[in-house]
Amino acid sequence: MRIDLRTAALTDSEDQRVRIAANLLGAVRIEAKLSPWDGTRCDVVIVNADDAYGRRVMELAQKRGIGLLAYASQAIHFDKASQCHVAEGTAVFLVSALRCVIDAARKHDSAASPGTAAASPAPARHGNFSALMELTHDAWRGRDIDADIAGRRISIRASRGRVMAGTLSDMLAARDALGKCAEPHGFTAVPERRPGIGEISWSLDAFLVDGALRCRQSLPTFAGSAYSLRDWPDLGSAGETLTPLRIASWLQQRSGSVQERAKKAGIGADEVNACLWAFHASNLLVIGEPPAAPAPPAALPARVATPLLSKLAARFGLAW
Repeated sequence: MRIDLRTAALTDSEDQRVRIAANLLGAVRIEAKLSPWDGTRCDVVIVNADDAYGRRVMELAQKRGIGLLAYASQAIHFDKASQCHVAEGTAVFLVSALRCVIDAARKHDSAASPGTAAASPAPARHGNFSALMELTHDAWRGRDIDADIAGRRISIRASRGRVMAGTLSDMLAARDALGKCAEPHGFTAVPERRPGIGEISWSLDAFLVDGALRCRQSLPTFAGSAYSLRDWPDLGSAGETLTPLRIASWLQQRSGSVQERAKKAGIGADEVNACLWAFHASNLLVIGEPPAAPAPPAALPARVATPLLSKLAARFGLAW
């Protein structure tokens, strides 16, 4: 089993123990990919909750339901079994805590997505749906699937945020065909974490955004007007990054209309529409959440100037 393990704001000693623990997980057949927190999807994040940045990452992990281990000088109570507090301890103790968090997170995912224990095709939808639009269907969005797109076989592993193919040619052809009509029974759900087809691996978010932008002229208008993102997209390998990142930033802010902002910035409506379809297919988009109204500024107390201060302000030309 493979997991994406992220860290945030750890001290040198904590980071060293985490690295040792990540290597020790191999003894229980868990392959841990360790990297710093970057805001994108992962399985478990380990933070130092005594640090301001670490607390911010901890809050995001709690909100997104990410597995969490929090170093803290004082005990922290978490409602979920996949999130727990750890005090100073050995790497072996950390391995045990990580296994508990991973097991709890996997049980939660299985309960949230019933029927993923065995590979099974979902009922095909009738109509002229493109492969990209088909991927936004509840049967496929956010799930691990094998897909046949334009005769090219790829593996979409939403649990890891990756898409895999046997050859680079298959990957490019599938990406360029996302706007074409989906093949009947072309998608099959598979057990979570099943190894993908081939060794070519790309970011799922980048794959979908690139494909959506290439077929943006043929995409229907995305429904709704209020959107937000539950996660920051992984667009490091995307061919076009500036426009999708700007749109993602506006969606994260949840203030104002994305379409209006894009128009003022000179970004075409079809590009915004394509990114919305791509973010929805990658299970990042939250639809129908109205932007939060900004809190009214607190009234400032009236200043009372004493005669002495008034004279000093007048002496130096300052309004009081």
